[in-house]
Amino acid sequence: MKKVAHFASNTVLMFGILIATFLLIPLIPVADQWYQLAIVQSASMEPNLAVGSLAIYKVQATYYPGEVIVYNSDEKLIVHRVVEKKIKNKQVSYLTQGDATQYLSSSPVFAGQVRGKLVGSVPQLGYVLVWFKSQSGIAAVIFVFLVLIIIGELIKLL
Repeated sequence: MKKVAHFASNTVLMFGILIATFLLIPLIPVADQWYQLAIVQSASMEPNLAVGSLAIYKVQATYYPGEVIVYNSDEKLIVHRVVEKKIKNKQVSYLTQGDATQYLSSSPVFAGQVRGKLVGSVPQLGYVLVWFKSQSGIAAVIFVFLVLIIIGELIKLL
């Protein structure tokens, strides 16, 4: 019984460390830049980025056609591919398009809206992070840690 409880507590602990690691990815500096996370919420970039994927991006000085960028639009983060870069009156803007769409985005993206360039993604992990940030996810994590504490105390008594 002791071995089973010890194994269960170690497994849950490792799972907790893994989740904490994914939640801390935005705090990892790389060459004086920070990785940031976005959750893909539409199918406009499929099949390259499926809905629910965790998009990992970082800031760059400039962006070029063919690159996938993350930008702000109406208080939401959008992930699209740069189709064209324009410079007019010293103001940089980008025309973007989703890989799964036939048309360009309705309005240009100005340099100030761009959050960064996509550097990687993890399929389906966005769903997990959304759940962990929900009330039921937080309650489940607290419950599991309370159970681990209780199991640890019971093992000490045996």
